[in-house]
Amino acid sequence: MLDKIFKMSEMETIFKRVRTDWRVGYLTIFSEDDINKSKMAVNTFMREMELIHAGFQGNVYPEHIISQCIKDYNLNRIDVEFGNFSLGVDLGSTVTGITLLQWNQADRKVYVILSDEYVNMEYNRILRKVNQLINTFSPDKIYVDASNSFLIRDLKQQFYEEPFEIMKKRITEEYKDQGMKDRPYETCEKYMRVLPIPWNKEGVPMMQHSKYVMERNQLRINPIFDKLITSLRTAYSENDKLNKDLTLHNDCYDSFILALRRYRK
Repeated sequence: MLDKIFKMSEMETIFKRVRTDWRVGYLTIFSEDDINKSKMAVNTFMREMELIHAGFQGNVYPEHIISQCIKDYNLNRIDVEFGNFSLGVDLGSTVTGITLLQWNQADRKVYVILSDEYVNMEYNRILRKVNQLINTFSPDKIYVDASNSFLIRDLKQQFYEEPFEIMKKRITEEYKDQGMKDRPYETCEKYMRVLPIPWNKEGVPMMQHSKYVMERNQLRINPIFDKLITSLRTAYSENDKLNKDLTLHNDCYDSFILALRRYRK
């Protein structure tokens, strides 16, 4: 009887098939050992046991590294006094990625507070969104792709910061006069709040740093940030350069590695 029902389509029977993940049958249908063994085949486990389409798998972050960073935590009670914040903004022509991170002094981990993409949002609305985050969380560093000159200019004007190139030139001259080693970029980064990041030079080191942080289990991502998680799972590198055609939600990803720059050793 059951065999006959299973072979019927849902249009041919009064019974409906309800698809549930492994948790429904945990310790009744599946033992703990069954689940642990299934998890070793990551893509199969996601597809058959979690009911998640595994899709394309990137080559930057192994799945077990990503999974260990995904934890549930309360995003409704963010203590602004508990640790410093870092904001990353990747302003694109059609898609803008924004990520806000917080360093937790108690467990010494970085927590994702916001990570999202905004599609076809006009510039002034993006600027208001960024300002809202700045006013609420007061990040001490705001990292912006150096190609976003208008956003960098507008943010710097709000903090009465001199343009990056002017400060860099001034510091270079000061270093030269004092006979010191010329490291103007590092000095600008130390004292500036709004920092333009040149992608050609810093893109690869930022990607490598993000992997370093995740490998050491120093990052926490709430499951609600599915775009960021998807970007990490599909992040694909060719010759140490991110392939943005294969990496999903790459604007979200770029804003993430920008914000994470604040927490370099």
